[in-house]
Amino acid sequence: MDNNQNPTVYNAPQPADSPRRIWFRPKYLIYALIFIIAIELVWGLKSLLTPVLSKKVSSPPLISEGASLSLISSSKDYKIGDKFLVNVNLSTASHKTVGTDIVLQYDPKLLEATPGAFTKGTIYPDYPAVNIDNIKGIISASGVISPNGDGFKGSGVFGKIAFRAKITGQTILKLDFIKDATNDSNVFEPGVSNDILKEVNNLEINIQ
Repeated sequence: MDNNQNPTVYNAPQPADSPRRIWFRPKYLIYALIFIIAIELVWGLKSLLTPVLSKKVSSPPLISEGASLSLISSSKDYKIGDKFLVNVNLSTASHKTVGTDIVLQYDPKLLEATPGAFTKGTIYPDYPAVNIDNIKGIISASGVISPNGDGFKGSGVFGKIAFRAKITGQTILKLDFIKDATNDSNVFEPGVSNDILKEVNNLEINIQ
């Protein structure tokens, strides 16, 4: 027996790497990470460049407004002795009205209104009560529809008042109005006793 004979070494065959194990190698993980980052960058740029569509907001339903009375004149500046007209304008908004009352206050020291100073408007066929107190400085008037009338809706001149400037000074022609009161300026709807007048606009006069 030859003692110098080298022993035979048996090398067992190594199993081939499975596809799953290949992907877990470091260089493949780096490739996958780069690919994911590239996708994220493309998606982010697309989101930034895409215009954002504005959401259409629906308008709230319109709420019916109340009626209003306004005092209007062609000028606010007058001289002593000047005569001028003041229109009492009525706007009913969306309401149909059966009647309107006005109570107008003025300073009788600065302004004068003669007994026939009030001229009826045409929005109501009947003005059953008109009163001018030139001592207290109060003018009251009422306009109503006829018994079979359909009512007035819209904007128009309730009446016109003629004044004369007496002395220098500043004064305000004021429509007396307190919400829900019935002994001041009022506007009424058919079959409703509540006052629908919501706003009055007064008039400032400057006498030189």
